[in-house]
Amino acid sequence: TGVQTCALPISKSPQIKEKIKKTNLDRYGHPTYAQSTAMKIKGDTVKDICNRSGLSKCSVHRLLKTGIKPNEISRGNRTTEILMREALTNLEVKFVEDRKCAAGIRPDFYLPDHKIAIECDGLYWHSDAVISSRGHHVHRKTTYLEHGIVSLFFREDELLHKFPIVLSIVKNKLSLSKRIFARKTELVHVSKKEAKEFLETNHLMGPGQGRAYGLSYKGFLVAVMQVKGGEDLEISRVCSTLNTQVIGGFTKLLSYVKKSEHPEYVKTFIDLRYGDGSYLQGLGFTKMTEHVSFRWTKGIQSVHRSKFPSNTGYNQGYHKIWDCGQAKWIMNAK
Repeated sequence: TGVQTCALPISKSPQIKEKIKKTNLDRYGHPTYAQSTAMKIKGDTVKDICNRSGLSKCSVHRLLKTGIKPNEISRGNRTTEILMREALTNLEVKFVEDRKCAAGIRPDFYLPDHKIAIECDGLYWHSDAVISSRGHHVHRKTTYLEHGIVSLFFREDELLHKFPIVLSIVKNKLSLSKRIFARKTELVHVSKKEAKEFLETNHLMGPGQGRAYGLSYKGFLVAVMQVKGGEDLEISRVCSTLNTQVIGGFTKLLSYVKKSEHPEYVKTFIDLRYGDGSYLQGLGFTKMTEHVSFRWTKGIQSVHRSKFPSNTGYNQGYHKIWDCGQAKWIMNAK
């Protein structure tokens, strides 16, 4: 008879143990979860912070990882506002919080020297579980515009998980970004993998669909335009690298796309939460439509509206969070 051997339990497997160790290092900065809860931050252990704040260990670790100071962690202190407050302070920008501005409404942050309002929208409190009007954010945006105030609306999941991109958008509005002139860049081919990585890092909506074209500066990719379709071509994504403005980059990429793809029309959509697309008019685009849209949200995540057709998201415990509108711009490329 043969001798039977017993395989190691999964938890004892060297490969699994190494994977667990790596996960703990990525999440908590220590090879074991026990070590991470015992670590001290300015004299407090994670357990101390949990006891004081009433938050779970996982929540505390997540907040610490975003750079929030231990003494600012509490149930009553909104994480998103802490992040924005610290960022604006580091930029040495004058701002006021939760005060009425010239528009007569109270943005979370108002930058009076720049006439910029920043809203940090909690997913639950700004969803239709609380706000019944689908035009709530549109109304606020319009009111700001009527008083000459530029407004930026960011959702909770964007602030928590994509803050470097959020901050880059803010810095662009403040003219604090590095400037590169498109004439000093080179047009380059961008692979599907390169485009995905670039857009995940630099675009608030992440990768789109289609073929990608890029601009390179001193050997580094600094801007990408992603397009899909044929004669009726759509620009699905376009952005520059974080904290950088490529002056004339959009024009240079668009010109190359038109020569390469020979479309009859080119269209693009602008998210009015943090842009207006006014620069497109000077490039031959015409604004055709403007309509409000939404994402499904539950907890601290939001998903594209197509995830749950019609109103089926409600059956899964989701609610709708409406935006400031999506503007459709089209140009005749012939």
